[in-house]
Amino acid sequence: MSAITKCNHSSDNAASFVNHPAIKNIYKGTVKIVSVVAAGYFLNGVANYLLFPLAAPTMHSTISLLVFVAPVFEEIIFRQVIQGTIHSFQKLYNRIVVKKVLSQNDLKAQEIFRVRCSAICFGACRLFKIKDDAMSIILRIVYRTTLGLGLGYMVEKYKSLTLPILAHGVNNSIAALAYIYSGNRRELPEVASLIVGLFALNLLWYKLGIRKGE
Repeated sequence: MSAITKCNHSSDNAASFVNHPAIKNIYKGTVKIVSVVAAGYFLNGVANYLLFPLAAPTMHSTISLLVFVAPVFEEIIFRQVIQGTIHSFQKLYNRIVVKKVLSQNDLKAQEIFRVRCSAICFGACRLFKIKDDAMSIILRIVYRTTLGLGLGYMVEKYKSLTLPILAHGVNNSIAALAYIYSGNRRELPEVASLIVGLFALNLLWYKLGIRKGE
């Protein structure tokens, strides 16, 4: 066997190895983990270097939970686990029960269903904060559900958990500013502006998540 033939054979083996489905899945999983860690590290920096200097030391742990911990873990739970699990069951249902290629409208209907389910779960989890008054609970549920819709559609469109984590972190950073300013009654107009801004951001994430023509 000539040197050229050996070289071609080795190249074919390398290409076959790289293109193996298992290797591709490992690569995609690694990229996803690294990107999520990077997003979390960025949000941790936002909390440490931008928000901590504005807040009293007693607020730091709450701000870290709000800006860094919550976006990462909540997106993993609600978008990756809940929304992703519903998607897996839909694929299984299509393969076993439907047994045909679904139209774009049918696929879109399934996407809307899983996004809405995860968003409702995301909003409803705040029902457990029973110490708040009814109006506060309702506003928080509405806010979190609309945020969940936007983040859910972003996952579907961009096939990435990183962007929703960062968007969630931006929202929570603004909420942290409202939390910091709420201790000073003179800053109440700023707090109201921040709350309005949060709902505006929810609309922005929704617009970024939906596809053209929808």
